[in-house]
Amino acid sequence: MGNVVNADGSVQITPTPTQTVADMQRIADRVEQIGGVLRVTSTERQQLTAGQTKVGWLISETDTGLVYLRTADRPQGLLIIEDTGWIDLTLANGWQNWGEAYEIARVRRLNRTVHVTGLIRNGDPGIGVRITTLPVGFRPGKVQQKVVWANGQARQVDIYPDGRILIGDTPTSTFRMTLDMSFVAEQ
Repeated sequence: MGNVVNADGSVQITPTPTQTVADMQRIADRVEQIGGVLRVTSTERQQLTAGQTKVGWLISETDTGLVYLRTADRPQGLLIIEDTGWIDLTLANGWQNWGEAYEIARVRRLNRTVHVTGLIRNGDPGIGVRITTLPVGFRPGKVQQKVVWANGQARQVDIYPDGRILIGDTPTSTFRMTLDMSFVAEQ
């Protein structure tokens, strides 16, 4: 087997019976020079030994989307931004967006951090009333109690693992509510 290094640095293998060891070494050297990407699950990454990767390689977890850089000591986490962009929320129980001049109710996930924002009004303010439901992938692992601003007072809303955002206490019957919450998505 023979090889030629093209102008772009790629190696082109040619079928000849000479220099097999040298050709393989040249290919191995090139792979080490440009680095590599190893695609594994998070469990498989945790079981990797130093000999299974090279310094400078990226390790991509196929189940979490996290990416690590192999350093001299061990794989180190990288800041990889996954941004879903803003997604409009469907409001329930009479809740409506305040108006065009204000933020509408919407959600966004940056990596695993979920942000909910918006100014809403005129919904049913009863305890346990659903304001909206977050989509899958934007939900907490456990109930989150958050404080929102409603009619000039701090009020509580509860965010459930099934995505429901409910009123946690009873504000006045007709009011506005500012949604401005963040939490870690686990579902």
